[in-house]
Amino acid sequence: MKSCKLIPPLLLALLLLGCGDKSATTAPQPAGERWQLTAIGADTIAAGDAAWLAFSEDNRLVGFTGCNQLSAAYRRNAESLYVSAVALTRKACPDPIARNEQRFVAALESALRVTADGERLVIEPEAPAERLTFTRSEPSR
Repeated sequence: MKSCKLIPPLLLALLLLGCGDKSATTAPQPAGERWQLTAIGADTIAAGDAAWLAFSEDNRLVGFTGCNQLSAAYRRNAESLYVSAVALTRKACPDPIARNEQRFVAALESALRVTADGERLVIEPEAPAERLTFTRSEPSR
């Protein structure tokens, strides 16, 4: 009967070990960097379209869609990404830039997860086929 009394404390100890905060080692750190959009889903974005994002330390997101300026608020929790209050300038854009802009903004507004591995940043929206892929770039001066 003594062995049965040890099971609940052992289970509790195992549960607590599994609940440690791993965000310090697995969470991407995109803030302070500029990220060049290279693909929306399986579609490669031409370098000349120049769409990009930059995350600030104060939870602001700024960027360029290839045609319009973009700003938004964001917050992260480990690998989760929440984007809100997306605002764009209203310049008319020719296709395919206008179509890519719509896809880009829709993917940001439905972002669920972000991962970064140094030179690459991926934003996973609700629609997996619309995943946004970025590479680290130098800001223009």
